[in-house]
This record gives sequence, C-alpha cells and structure tokens, in this order.
Amino acid sequence: MRTGGVIVLALIGGLLAGLLLSEIIGIIGMLVFGIAAGIKFLPVYLAIAGAVAAPCFTGGPGAAPARDDAAERHGRGGGKHRPRCSSAPPPCRAR
Repeated sequence: MRTGGVIVLALIGGLLAGLLLSEIIGIIGMLVFGIAAGIKFLPVYLAIAGAVAAPCFTGGPGAAPARDDAAERHGRGGGKHRPRCSSAPPPCRAR
C-alpha cells in the first residue's frame, strides 16, 4: 500500500517537474535562439522515471527494517531490529 502511494506521488511530482522544466527550456530557447525549443513529452518521461525510481529510494520490498535508535540508546529493545549496514559503528550510550 505504501509503495503504491509513493508511485502515485512520484507520478504527480514528475509530471509537475517536467512541466516546469519544459517551460524553462522553452523560455531559454526563445531568448537564446529565437525559436521554441524543448523535448517532446518531457513531463510524461519524467513522471515515468520518477515512478520507477521512487520505490528504489524509499525501501521497497526486501529492504532491511528500520532501526529504533532511540530505543537502543535508552536500553529498551533494539535486539529485534538489525542494522542496515554491518560495518556501522555501535550507537552511543547515554550516560
């Protein structure tokens, strides 16, 4: 469910970013070259690229569970969560 929401938000964000970038390219093209310049279907391309890339950056299926650093620092739990990287230094203990 969370991945679906991320994909929908990435589609909307990519579409808006593509529209903005397309307008900026068009304005620069008119100012520099005197003709309309741009990339055809740029908003659609960016929306698709965002929808494909977003789940990779939000921890899709198979990602390690998040660590509860606050619980570890205060001595509550932490045993059931595994760190994302085995080479990470141990958390600091509060005195």
